[in-house]
Amino acid sequence: MIVAEEVTAQEYDRRQLAPLVEQIEQHLGRQPEQISADSGYFSSQHLATPVLAGVDLYVPPEPERRRPLGAAARRWDRRPEVTDAMRQKLATEEGRRRYRRRQTIVEPVFGTIKQGRAFRQFLLRGLALVRGEWTLACAAHNLLKLYAAWWAPRSAEVQA
Repeated sequence: MIVAEEVTAQEYDRRQLAPLVEQIEQHLGRQPEQISADSGYFSSQHLATPVLAGVDLYVPPEPERRRPLGAAARRWDRRPEVTDAMRQKLATEEGRRRYRRRQTIVEPVFGTIKQGRAFRQFLLRGLALVRGEWTLACAAHNLLKLYAAWWAPRSAEVQA
């Protein structure tokens, strides 16, 4: 199930994690206990916001294929202690295990929407219209998930 969604025209998702957590809190009435996000969401400055304070985060500072950035690039890091703490957290066996779960929880949703629902591109233009189109795609995904969850037990009863 998709509990929060957003479309942005920004190049990176760095500023999007806190607003998504606020949206989750609005929809579910509580903050999520844990969040795994890809490296595009990492910003040491934004991960230190009060909204994310009670959430167990697993967000790598850089893509898995790249090595940590050198000293020249680190000068742009506003909160290097947050970056180092996240690297250490993800270097543990538990951190790697929790982050890997993202591949089976989050990524299949995008695969289902893109491949199963044939949603390959936005048909409308303009940020407001694209947001509406994405919200509709996510709502359709959730409705089909609910229908499958409701129908599967009943179809088994009919066959028995």
